[in-house]
Amino acid sequence: MLAYEQSPANFDQLRHLVQRNNDVLREVIAAFEEKAALDFHYSKMLKKISANLHKATHQVESDIDKGWTSVAEQFDVQATIHSNLGSALTDDVVQPLRSIQISEAKTIRAAALFVERELRKLKDRKDGTTRTKRLLYECSKQLEKLEQANDQHQNGERMFERHTNNLDIAVQATANDYITAIQPSTAAVNHVILTDLYLKFTVGSSYAAKHAARVQHSSGAAGFWLAEL
Repeated sequence: MLAYEQSPANFDQLRHLVQRNNDVLREVIAAFEEKAALDFHYSKMLKKISANLHKATHQVESDIDKGWTSVAEQFDVQATIHSNLGSALTDDVVQPLRSIQISEAKTIRAAALFVERELRKLKDRKDGTTRTKRLLYECSKQLEKLEQANDQHQNGERMFERHTNNLDIAVQATANDYITAIQPSTAAVNHVILTDLYLKFTVGSSYAAKHAARVQHSSGAAGFWLAEL
């Protein structure tokens, strides 16, 4: 078997290493098969030659000619040896190695199919995760917009409530209290503020007559007119 200078770092390198070793094993099996075939062929040819020698010398009477019979018998022995060697190579080497090679090839194919299937599943999960992240990002953006809109709505409600409370206070307050509440604070430089203020209130079942009053500023230098209903 082949050995890498360093261990495989991933499945592709491992598969390449195992596949290469399996290919080498297949070549080794082919070499032994060829050797066994040569032994069988050599044995067959020796038997053929031996048969021809036996046929040519079976009726001879001289001792020299009978010596060829001994040669033919040696050919038979060598033919038997090579035939047994071919059978031994086939039974004890080729067939076991072929079983190992076929088993390894099946294992390699099964492992490759398993890894490809798992890689597809992993890719699908990654794609699903990417889609989920994108969807979550879009949802977060929409949620942020909704929160901003909700904050604006709440600010509007608070502003509306504040103005409503101010209007309620203005309606329920007396003229003097309201004038005191809206009277500007004293400053180093006096300003004249003219304000037309209309207040409506009910006395019994009728409205009060319109009155005009001049209210002096706290500094005494400026004033404003208040018209009452």
